[in-house]
Amino acid sequence: HPEEARNSHLLVLSARSESALNQMVADYLALLKAHPDMDLASLCYTAGVGRRHYEWRLAITFETSVSAIEQLTQFQSAKTPQRNGQSAHNGSSEMAQEVMPAAGPSGFAKGVPRVGWLLTADSAGAFEAACQLYQDEPFVRRLFDSMDERLGQHLRDTSQPEISLRDRFTAAEAAVLPSDFYLFLLQVATVELWKSWGLQPDAVLGVGLGQLTASCVAGGLCPQDALILAYETSRLKTQEDADLDAFEALADQFNYYPPNLPLVCSLSGQAVPIHRSLGGSYWREQIHAESQIEQALDTFSQMECELIVQIGPPMPADSVVSERLKSFTATILHGLRTDESTGNSIIHTVQRLYVAGMNPDFRELYRYDEPTRVALPGYPFQKKRYWITEISRFLDKTGSKKMPAGATSQ
Repeated sequence: HPEEARNSHLLVLSARSESALNQMVADYLALLKAHPDMDLASLCYTAGVGRRHYEWRLAITFETSVSAIEQLTQFQSAKTPQRNGQSAHNGSSEMAQEVMPAAGPSGFAKGVPRVGWLLTADSAGAFEAACQLYQDEPFVRRLFDSMDERLGQHLRDTSQPEISLRDRFTAAEAAVLPSDFYLFLLQVATVELWKSWGLQPDAVLGVGLGQLTASCVAGGLCPQDALILAYETSRLKTQEDADLDAFEALADQFNYYPPNLPLVCSLSGQAVPIHRSLGGSYWREQIHAESQIEQALDTFSQMECELIVQIGPPMPADSVVSERLKSFTATILHGLRTDESTGNSIIHTVQRLYVAGMNPDFRELYRYDEPTRVALPGYPFQKKRYWITEISRFLDKTGSKKMPAGATSQ
């Protein structure tokens, strides 16, 4: 598969003051107007890796220089940066209608925020979203291709019909597999991609098969082992006479580790103890046990996260999770949206996280674009003049320097 990268670009600008940020916007506008054919990946790459990241921030996403110029012009016309970079929902009943300023988010980031990742269980549209991500992101293609090999080996070892994920995603034709298995693939691809860009949460909660992905995020098991557990779990959930003993024996063959960050268990509703590894018996219980989702969300809300990134297709507004999130004081960011491609949704979320104070690894973000460093406008230092109003006290009548009392000349 050709290593074609996404079309959407992320340009970040930051400064020590609002006036300096405004001047920087004007300078970049002039650059883009003077060089409309410049390589946009190289522009964004250089701005990301070649500049320090200060408190006053602006981030825009675009596919063409015309779009970038339009957004920067809109920012000049309506400068409304918000503190902490949070212009999205913040505990209101309109959680599903996340606010997105026309010119992209801007704001004042007082520091790096605490961020939680919430992996939801609504699988509607998961296969289509995973296909888009496979086609948009070279990193995801490589991840899925390696998972394809691992799943194929497992199916051969267990005498099951082979399924090629590569063929399914390339042709965008879903095999007859449970939709929650495709949701797992979508979620694990999203979090592994963000992790490759240097983005990590401070706490994580997964619902359904999202608990497997959450455990991967917390370092509890590797994505390839989680893939096999997700496939077998989704398959066994449809069987009344499922051989759970065989499943547990299979699960016990894998390596598990205690979580390296707060991991909320959707079965108990509590945080997993830092010394506990989640082994075969735990994942066996996940197959048919009822989740304590409300209690788990209560525990998650106590993690003091300022931002919650919801990873999964949008949920119905009247779902248990949606209703409970309305009471959160944290800002809710929707990692995947229905009004744009999966790849663009993921970039837009990174855009919001940057303005809030997180700094992604732009070298990894643009690894597959093969960008080069380009000349960019310098930092707009805000020069100020200072007037010395009492200089006459230190001069004699002839204008020569007068020594203060008790001082001696050198």
